[in-house]
Amino acid sequence: MIGRRWVYLLAVVTLLTFTGRAAAVGPIGLPTVRVYANTEPLSAPQTEASSLAVGIVNLTLLSQGFPTADMPPAGWQTHTLNITRTWTIVDATNYITYVHSGPYAAWVNWDPQPQDEWLFTLPITIPLSLTDATLSFWALTDTNYLTATVTVYAIDALDSLTELWKLEDEGTSWPSFIYRWVQCDLKHFLGQTIRIAWWYHGYDGQSFGLDDIKISANAEGIWIPITLKQN
Repeated sequence: MIGRRWVYLLAVVTLLTFTGRAAAVGPIGLPTVRVYANTEPLSAPQTEASSLAVGIVNLTLLSQGFPTADMPPAGWQTHTLNITRTWTIVDATNYITYVHSGPYAAWVNWDPQPQDEWLFTLPITIPLSLTDATLSFWALTDTNYLTATVTVYAIDALDSLTELWKLEDEGTSWPSFIYRWVQCDLKHFLGQTIRIAWWYHGYDGQSFGLDDIKISANAEGIWIPITLKQN
C-alpha cells in the first residue's frame, strides 16, 4: 500500500508535466508564428519623385506632295493667263529629274509669250497658341533667265498679299537647274487663316518645278506631373 508521501510526490510530478506541455503548445487555436531574426529591413525605404516636363512639340499644318495627276489638288485653285503654258503636272516616269519625290510634281513650262500663272493652296489656319510657323517647299529652277520669275505670297482673309520669297533674290547662288529647299517664316500670321500662292510671271524665262510643300509649327508641350515611387 502506497503511503501518503508517495501519493503526494506522484501528484506534484503529474502537475508539473501537464503544465510544461501546455506552455510549449500554446493556447488552443492560435498557430505559432516564426520570427525571422534579421537586422536588415525587409525592403529599402521608398521615396516619391515628381516631375514636370516642358518641351517643344512640332506640328504639321499642311503636307502636300503631288500624289495624282490632278491639277489643282483637291481644295487648291489656279489662275491662268497662258492656257498652253500654265500650272500642270509632270510625272516621275517620263521626267524623273523634274520630280523631287513621289509620282508627280507641279510644273510651269517657260514660254516666249507672257505668263501670269497662280497656284493657291487651300486655306490654312495657324493657331495663335503656336510659338512660330514655317512654310517650306522644294523648288526646281535657276536664276539664269529672270525675264520670268516666281514670287510666293501669303494671302490673308482680306486678300492682302504679303511677299514671302522671290526667285530673283537668290541671285547667282542658283546657277544650275536643280531642286533646292526653300523656307519662309510665317510667325507673323499666328492666329490667322491664310493661303499660300506661287505666282509665275513674266515671259521667256525658266521653267519651274514645285514639290513637297509643308507648313509646320512649334508649340510648347507640357506633360502632367508624374509621381513615381523609387525603391
